[in-house]
Amino acid sequence: MTSHLSRRQLVDALERPLSLDQQVHVDRCAACAGELAAMRALVADVAAAGEVPEPSPLFWDRLSARVREAVDAEPVSASGWAGYWRPLAALAGVLAVLILAAVLRPSPTPSPAARPAAASANASAASDVTTSEGSEAMWDMIGTMATSIGVDDARDAGLVPGRAATDAAIESLTQAQRRELVKLLRAELGASD
Repeated sequence: MTSHLSRRQLVDALERPLSLDQQVHVDRCAACAGELAAMRALVADVAAAGEVPEPSPLFWDRLSARVREAVDAEPVSASGWAGYWRPLAALAGVLAVLILAAVLRPSPTPSPAARPAAASANASAASDVTTSEGSEAMWDMIGTMATSIGVDDARDAGLVPGRAATDAAIESLTQAQRRELVKLLRAELGASD
């Protein structure tokens, strides 16, 4: 063994015998032997002093009160940032709210004059999607996913459009598309024509 015994090993040596390697080291190392001898002498002195009586129960109450008084009397050291962190945290919170309000602000609904133009743009975009290559595979995938997820699961996942979006979508439909929607809804609800 080339290194000295640690404090923990020396304390353990007070209660139980050293391992063979440790004992060989202590026999050859004057520093470790001296430290172990000093620790054994200290333990012997404590044992010779006898038993220390338990303090009065009033001692613990008074000690606790004195510690509290000393802690209360201690001045609180304020670092340079102590006076600034609360206003900075409040400012950061206000900025976060403003950014969220700007990002999550609903888009304005188009004026009645702009709705027919938007409806025709939506209709032309829808016709572009249905005629583009690969759109059939996309619609098949959407249909498969739509049949495998329930309405409650979709709502919990945030996949259901909000009321304003639904209203805007219905308003953008042509009369023929609205009639078809009514037929689909009646069929789904089991109502007769």
